[in-house]
Amino acid sequence: MQDVFYEETATLQDAVKLSKKFNLYRILSKACYIIFTLYAVFAFLFFVPNSRNVLISVIFTILPAILILAMAIIFGKYKNSIYVEYDYTFISGSIRIAKVIKDIKRRTVIKFDTYNIEKIGYYNSLTYKKYECFAGINKQILTKNLTPLDNKNFYYVVVNVNGQKNLLIIECTQQFIVCILRFSKKSILEEGFLNK
Repeated sequence: MQDVFYEETATLQDAVKLSKKFNLYRILSKACYIIFTLYAVFAFLFFVPNSRNVLISVIFTILPAILILAMAIIFGKYKNSIYVEYDYTFISGSIRIAKVIKDIKRRTVIKFDTYNIEKIGYYNSLTYKKYECFAGINKQILTKNLTPLDNKNFYYVVVNVNGQKNLLIIECTQQFIVCILRFSKKSILEEGFLNK
């Protein structure tokens, strides 16, 4: 059988606005790291503890540095959650989903084979809502958009990986679902899927 490679990306609807926001938080984070470094150097070089209360002098010298460093970390973490796209890659029965942050960082979220799939269907269908109520199911929304882009739709995929049942919400075309179906049983489709 010939290898099949197919890839799609859940791109952002408001990429320009989110890019500006991402850059703002990146600048704020870097500025806080620079301020922290300068403050730490000056505090180390010119720190003279009050002879009466050394502990209070140390606390009031270290506390601003800790707050500045915390702000740098918070801005950096928030920045990495703003401009996120997801790549869905299908390679001959194997599926990999990766989180891509501003085309800079790429991290694999989950990978599985088609034989790990229990069910596929439309997001918010009755079957989806039943799965959503399962105890212990790990729900992951793998798109940042609130409405699907052109020619795409929101689908759910129930996958059993390492003994954990995962409910994945993805935004893709029907072509991606067709690629999955070519390497799996038709019984994974929710009832009435083909009629919609």
